[in-house]
Amino acid sequence: MQIVRSPGQAALAARVVRPAREELLRLARAHRDTVDADLRSDLAAGRPVPNAPEPSERTYPHGFCFAICVRVFERLSKEPLVQGFVAAGVIWKTVYFIQEGRCFQNAIQCGDDLLDVAYDTSDPAFEPVVCTPLEEADWKNLRDYRQTATVAEKYYKARLFPNRFFPLLFPVAPFLRLGEGGDIAIFWHEHLLFFQDINEGWPRVGALLDDAPWMEQPLPAPHAARMRELQRAVGSGAPPPIELRECSPDELRATLASWEALHDLPTDRLRRTITNLDFCLRSTARWLLQ
Repeated sequence: MQIVRSPGQAALAARVVRPAREELLRLARAHRDTVDADLRSDLAAGRPVPNAPEPSERTYPHGFCFAICVRVFERLSKEPLVQGFVAAGVIWKTVYFIQEGRCFQNAIQCGDDLLDVAYDTSDPAFEPVVCTPLEEADWKNLRDYRQTATVAEKYYKARLFPNRFFPLLFPVAPFLRLGEGGDIAIFWHEHLLFFQDINEGWPRVGALLDDAPWMEQPLPAPHAARMRELQRAVGSGAPPPIELRECSPDELRATLASWEALHDLPTDRLRRTITNLDFCLRSTARWLLQ
């Protein structure tokens, strides 16, 4: 889901995509209108909306960029215009990036253009659908967790701390988020960095573990006390879906070795394992909020 540029895509954009940009925008806006209606209907009826933020966190369409982008992408991909792009060799894929240094965004890379079908999900005053040449757009691929944390703290109006309480989740969710209202949650949104880390030997999460001042910063005293209270109470009441245990950075680093076993799993079992991890992560996040 990273943005990728090349001279070949720039040439295809000039020859194939940009002459048809107005038609692409017309189709994208029509599908966005339909997706808006469908999602508003689902939300009003209380039906589950995959890829949506937690119900208490956002009012539609704020924060719904992933849910919107996935659905518009699926519908646009069936259009003959887009199928012609793909047949000509144009990159057509969903991407996830830092937008304008201020937020995270899901959009569509179409050759050397960025088709953002959820541009208004960070600010309702913006146009819902825009298409911008990549050389003119203000974007950055996600590189590491410290870059992610800097943007996340501004965008979510929150403070991030090292996740030293859920060791099995640390490689995929290394942050705890302290919100403006004092709520503490697992910050679990940046799976892209986790998958890059698995492939490359953990350089991103390793950089966090090597940053001693950052890793040693404590949660505010009331929150740290509450987490330790929850840890002591694991044997009674409703336990968390995954191990809750305060750990040192060295203990967290030791958990990385077990993740290497993922490389040896057959494809089907790997898929089930990752699906189960995602379920445990979301379930633990909900448990902590409750």
